[in-house]
Amino acid sequence: MALSASNPVNANVLAGLTGSNQIEVADYTFTAQNTPYTVQKLEITIPSNAATSTTGVTLQYNDANGTQHAVTSAVTTSATASVGTTTFSGLSIYVPEGSQGSDVKVFVGTP
Repeated sequence: MALSASNPVNANVLAGLTGSNQIEVADYTFTAQNTPYTVQKLEITIPSNAATSTTGVTLQYNDANGTQHAVTSAVTTSATASVGTTTFSGLSIYVPEGSQGSDVKVFVGTP
């Protein structure tokens, strides 16, 4: 896994971005050298001071058939942890063999 060449740059973010107006915060490329695989679970950590400023995290990816999926999960924080976490399970992120790889875009909403 590596940052994609299309990883977003810094930007000013407005409050109230939800749904299709969420801001893209990362774009990761998963690659497979010898055998294709499917990512079924992914956990993302966010610094807790930023985690309280999000309404949720959305992943956008393609499955083995090339169908695009978008799944959203809430961020969980605790008073004792220094990070917030969001866990996605039941995913079908297909990573083909070779240099092409598969991009997973990460978006957040703002309250």
